[in-house]
Amino acid sequence: ALRPDAPGSPTQTEIDELLDFQGRRSDETNVLVEKWGGRQAVLPWLELGTKAITGTFPPGLFEVRAESLFRTAMHDAVVAALDAQAAHARPAPASTDERITPLNQGDGNGSSYPSLHATVAGAASTVLAYVVPDASNDGFAGLAEEAAISRLWAGGAFRSDIEAGLALGRTVGEL
Repeated sequence: ALRPDAPGSPTQTEIDELLDFQGRRSDETNVLVEKWGGRQAVLPWLELGTKAITGTFPPGLFEVRAESLFRTAMHDAVVAALDAQAAHARPAPASTDERITPLNQGDGNGSSYPSLHATVAGAASTVLAYVVPDASNDGFAGLAEEAAISRLWAGGAFRSDIEAGLALGRTVGEL
């Protein structure tokens, strides 16, 4: 029910954008890519979210409820993203244009639509803004944007992949 519509082919503008990101990579951008994409998409969010939740709630029922909502949203986001990737099977950027060189080994193959990392970021940030209301909602949204943009720096997703992923993840998080 949440599966996004099938994407079109990547535009030349999207390819050019990735080539521009690739040409401007630096040690700083490589650290950003490693932070958000150097391992499974849920792990950086799990660390961040658990710290935010345990820092807000004393041990007990409220903490368990918040963690449950947060972890369930990330699980459901992964399931929704993998479903959409299987249904649409849009080739990764490196498979689309040989000039694109991904930073991470796994970014060169498989489906990139919607971005799994962006989907998880959208869901995690939405639920964290809900369960930790005293924290800055913009902070979680900003982290989701950072995580999504890291996929452009990595050469692992097109702009339309991350936009679809963020939208899908936010929908999962709201549900």
